Amino acid sequence: MNCQLKRIMECIEGSVVCVLDSQRSEYQSGSELLASLEGKYVLTSIAAEDSKVVVTVKLDTTIPNDLNADWVKEHVAQYGKEPEFF
Repeated sequence: MNCQLKRIMECIEGSVVCVLDSQRSEYQSGSELLASLEGKYVLTSIAAEDSKVVVTVKLDTTIPNDLNADWVKEHVAQYGKEPEFF
């Protein structure tokens, strides 16, 4: 799960509506929503509607870097360490 989504949901104490794949589900709190999500999700929008927080999430389809790629091996051979991405 995206750390941004987790931090925001932990702060919400009231009702939360989660929109995922055009389906809306309501939860008593952000923590309850977090407990129901399995897998990695990315927060795409936040809104307020009828005194509730409405969050839209989507499945995180980010592909991690392949540390076995040829360019990584060349980098390790040249610099003695794996590349730093941040």
